[in-house]
Amino acid sequence: MESNATKQSYLPEDIITEILLRLPVKSLKRFQCVAKRWDSMISNPAFAKAHLKITSENRNFTSQSVLSLPQEGPAFCTCSGGPGALCTCPLHSIEYGNSNLNLVQLDFPFVPPNTSHFCYMGFINGLSCWSLHPTDKIVLWNPSIRKFKVLPIDAPSLSSFGFGYDESTDDYKIIILTNSAKNGVPRMEVEIYSSKKKCSYKIDDYLDGDISSLWHGKHLSGSIYWIATPYNSSRDTCYIATLDMATDTFGSISMPEFDNRMIIYWSFELLGGCLSVIYTDFSSQLHVYTMQGCMMEQKWSRTLTVAGNYVCYSISPIVMYKKENSWVGFGPGFVQGYKDGDFECLEFGPFCGTKIGPFVESLISPEDMTN
Repeated sequence: MESNATKQSYLPEDIITEILLRLPVKSLKRFQCVAKRWDSMISNPAFAKAHLKITSENRNFTSQSVLSLPQEGPAFCTCSGGPGALCTCPLHSIEYGNSNLNLVQLDFPFVPPNTSHFCYMGFINGLSCWSLHPTDKIVLWNPSIRKFKVLPIDAPSLSSFGFGYDESTDDYKIIILTNSAKNGVPRMEVEIYSSKKKCSYKIDDYLDGDISSLWHGKHLSGSIYWIATPYNSSRDTCYIATLDMATDTFGSISMPEFDNRMIIYWSFELLGGCLSVIYTDFSSQLHVYTMQGCMMEQKWSRTLTVAGNYVCYSISPIVMYKKENSWVGFGPGFVQGYKDGDFECLEFGPFCGTKIGPFVESLISPEDMTN
């Protein structure tokens, strides 16, 4: 008779899969060394998508991190700090009143020696998109699994970019907007690279207005958003241009109504999964407007107004979420806490002078997506 000591206990394969799907990326990368079948399972693109779906629905931020990078201007990053001048921080470690952050330093594996600067376009499903100059290359990089892919397209240095995703076709797209003219009339030409088609194409629809090469599009719910200014006009008449990833068509959204003469500094961000406009005024108040409602009935709503002597022109949260009765936001060089109209700024050195981008940790590989 077989003794209890020699019996092998096991879990059904489907139970093992369900357990693994709920583990963080760092643990899964270690578990790939446990057995060949685990390595095969975790490396499967279908597993990566199922894992992403579960982690994206996690509301306690345990699978989300913040990327901090050196910058020159709003979007361009110099290489003067070296390719290792980058760090990440788990989002759940950022608390109101807490400045002890768990920082992890990363390397830029895709930056060649002749690169003078590179531009961060954003994160989608754990994948970040970058343009490198003067080589004019575009790279997709997943910092969670340390994999990257150089795309077969050029990124002219004076162009504006957008990184988007069409969920209906599982298609990641790179948008390149370049100033041009037709019959003497200025216009923005649009070139789109599709990961599904594995090629670039131009569209007939064009953008009626100018977009600065320093500001790049924000992706949200299948569309990319830019701040645009009509040609032969001023900043006071700017609007939000949209590009639908499924139909490749442009639309527009009006900016929230506020007195431009009173603004010291303003920015355009995605906060808490909402399109947001943030500005500070001469009375040292910080205002946050967010877009509410569906595409057909969108309207701006003032989410937060904070008064405080420490609010200055450069303080604008890049990430913001609500926790209990407080708001927590963080941006270049600081963590902010907002409660009952009060403001608190907590400095923490490793993030000073940086641009911050939030992302969901995932197993999505840029190599699988573009092969």
